[in-house]
Amino acid sequence: LVERVQKRAFEELIIAMDPDTEGEATAVFLQQKLQEFVPKITRLGHGLPMGADIEFADQVTLREALIGRRAL
Repeated sequence: LVERVQKRAFEELIIAMDPDTEGEATAVFLQQKLQEFVPKITRLGHGLPMGADIEFADQVTLREALIGRRAL
């Protein structure tokens, strides 16, 4: 992946990993390795899925939903 990113000019790299501990660790690792080659590195937003009942959401999911919010 590093070689591929070095060979081309990318405006943005979107990291799409599972929202679990391993996915978070992998995303941070990739960000650290690739930040000198790509000006903008982002993650897919995560949080509450459409139709989910907020009553059953855990604290991490609620936090991520709040952090990833956008204007209507």
